[in-house]
Amino acid sequence: MLEEDNAQWGLVHALVLDGQGGARPLARTALADLHLQPHESLWLHWDRSHPQTRSWLLQQSGLSEFACDLLLEENTRPRLLPQAGEQLLLFLRGVNLNPGAEPEDMVSVRIHAQAQRVISLRLRPLRASDEILQQLEEGRGPKSASELLLLMGELLTEKVQGLVSDLAEWVDLEEEKVESDERYTPEQGSLQQIRRRAAGLRRFLAPQRDIYAQLSRSKWSWFCDADADYWNELNNSLIR
Repeated sequence: MLEEDNAQWGLVHALVLDGQGGARPLARTALADLHLQPHESLWLHWDRSHPQTRSWLLQQSGLSEFACDLLLEENTRPRLLPQAGEQLLLFLRGVNLNPGAEPEDMVSVRIHAQAQRVISLRLRPLRASDEILQQLEEGRGPKSASELLLLMGELLTEKVQGLVSDLAEWVDLEEEKVESDERYTPEQGSLQQIRRRAAGLRRFLAPQRDIYAQLSRSKWSWFCDADADYWNELNNSLIR
């Protein structure tokens, strides 16, 4: 019932992370009077297409007009923009795993993050955020804002690795057929689909890889000491 009420305002979910791997849901009406404990963090996940999302961002979020404009702009690309006051804007992409969609038709998530608050926006459902929600419900989710960012990056990268593995198996299978039968010719449509998916991945892998490298060098005080190693490993995964 709470999620349905929030959805009417464009809020997919509002959660207070308890610092132990769990979270409690929060009504949109409670945001204005919310006071977080030192061990708590707030995660607000919004539907970017909803008109009330824009209203809240511009009027109640406390973000600058510049930050709001970037979060709401129609087209964007993977990027990381440090902001004053140890805040950041982070735009990431992942493969599209929604029913009937082409995986290389990327879905994006736009994020504003600071020490105890993460605001994320999506246009289409994002499997990674659903998995984070499931982990929080089971008490094994992110404990802080920095862990939430890292887990989002890990899950998005996992989905990419799955698609790359599928493409590699597809190519290997075609190669085996060619080697075993010199008269075999791969279907032109199949080759075009492989090329299209590979091109789509290539366009987003390079900038996203660079973002992970930047994050591995970041020194924000609210990042955990081990975060740099994990971001560096995600960078290495995309390089591979």
